[in-house]
Amino acid sequence: MGRGEQLLDGAGHGTERTVRGRGQSVAELARELAWALAEQPRVLVCDLTAMRESALDALQLFSPVVRYLADWPGTGVVVVSTPDAEVWASLMSRPLPRTLVLCESRQAGVAEVQALLPSLGRVGVHLDGRLTAPRAARLFTARSLLGWQLRPLISPACLVASELVTNAVVHAASTVDLALSRADGRMQMTVRDHGGGQPVPRFDDPDSDSDRGYLGGRGLLLVQHITRGWGVFPAEAAGKTVWAVFDTP
Repeated sequence: MGRGEQLLDGAGHGTERTVRGRGQSVAELARELAWALAEQPRVLVCDLTAMRESALDALQLFSPVVRYLADWPGTGVVVVSTPDAEVWASLMSRPLPRTLVLCESRQAGVAEVQALLPSLGRVGVHLDGRLTAPRAARLFTARSLLGWQLRPLISPACLVASELVTNAVVHAASTVDLALSRADGRMQMTVRDHGGGQPVPRFDDPDSDSDRGYLGGRGLLLVQHITRGWGVFPAEAAGKTVWAVFDTP
């Protein structure tokens, strides 16, 4: 391990999280979902039994989750609701990822989604906030992918790791937790920082004053181009998790 690297136990991920909507509103539940997914749980339970919202609100609420699960099969989401709730009819009207389960019982839903989840390999490293962190991230990514015998992914994955870690160090002024996960023909990279800012792809003149405060700029357009999908989940206390998914050869 290089200077500033510290291996994470289990890549720093929890096993199971539950959200219920503290304010019993779609807005509050949406925030809780984002906070929970920022921690990258293996199973996320969303309990809607106390919610009083329309099916249209529920459909809007789960759209980001559906998009995320469509790219990354290593996480399962259980939606617990009464069997006659409009949310069921709303969600079942569209194609859903197989790891999103609608169920009347929390226990049954968790058991079902756990049976659907593929086996998962995870490695992670904690990097300090120095400008040497991107190089350490590239080395860690290359070593990990060699160990997984995914040599064709090394070049694109190292580019993405360098871009995301650079953003975290320069713009969020933060230490970084970098994690790599492998499941069912996909590889996910997550970069968790503890600072501010939100990554936004930039299309305007990089020398213009108008782009100040943006993260990543044209580099995130590269991330978008060479990955299957990517996104951002803000964390509850501070910071965010940026994720990117690759198809594995």
